[in-house]
Amino acid sequence: MAAQRKDYSVEFVNITISTSDKPKFEAWVQNEQADIFELLTHILASSYKVSTSLDQSNDCYIASFTGKEDCRYNAKKCLTSRAGTLEEALWLNLYKHFAICDQGDWGAGSNSQSAWG
Repeated sequence: MAAQRKDYSVEFVNITISTSDKPKFEAWVQNEQADIFELLTHILASSYKVSTSLDQSNDCYIASFTGKEDCRYNAKKCLTSRAGTLEEALWLNLYKHFAICDQGDWGAGSNSQSAWG
């Protein structure tokens, strides 16, 4: 009997923040600043994988949250953010998850606006 193949496919979710929304993002970060590790710990404890990478071709950092199979709302979905610094890329993803989607379904916050965020 052949072993079943595990399905590793992931749906990428597009939630971008327009530059006109940047002041709201910055105010949220200022308010949450002391809690970045608490927020990231909450993400990890909620069945998300957190990863970061450097995109040298586009001179930016990428932060990714990927819902594991047992993730309540976003199983096998990946949310990414790009920014000039690693810290800002992480903050952008945290903002999308906590502020825009209220820790829920990323599909509800999907859009296709500008390239920032």
